[in-house]
Amino acid sequence: MAAYLALFVALGGTSYAAATIGTKDIKNGAVTSPKIANNAITGAKVKNGSLTAADFKAGSLPQGPQGPQGPPGPQGPPGSGAAVAYGLVAANGTVSNAQNMSSANVSNPAVGGYCIFGLANQPHNVQVTPVHTFSGPMVANAVLGPFGQCPSNTQVTVVITSAVTNTAVSTPFFISID
Repeated sequence: MAAYLALFVALGGTSYAAATIGTKDIKNGAVTSPKIANNAITGAKVKNGSLTAADFKAGSLPQGPQGPQGPPGPQGPPGSGAAVAYGLVAANGTVSNAQNMSSANVSNPAVGGYCIFGLANQPHNVQVTPVHTFSGPMVANAVLGPFGQCPSNTQVTVVITSAVTNTAVSTPFFISID
């Protein structure tokens, strides 16, 4: 009988404690994660607005709407493919429709020969396209540096040749230097 009495007191005491101990009776930090059963805390038991994005697993929150566009960034450095110069060179060496070059940058020391010098930047590539003048097909050859009758300060040498006669001809051409 003593055993039943001890059991009754033990069980009754636990019920009494559970019914009378409230949140103000528990010290802060006394209930730790290992003491909480899985799924014991649900959304209904979490105070609204108390969680931040850092409390959630990456990718578990929906993405919000896109924000407004930010201000433009600073101007970047010029690209390596930017044109050093370009333009239309007439048969006599006069330059038009140009960027970073003028007639002062071109000499025409011989028939079909053009020397380009005094450009602000060092050229790395050159492309020349003869303007068709209805005198037959032409071949444009361009090299970086001086060639033939061009002086030593020449940055680009252009020679235009007739494909029919295989002789130099003075004719207009487009040039792009980068």
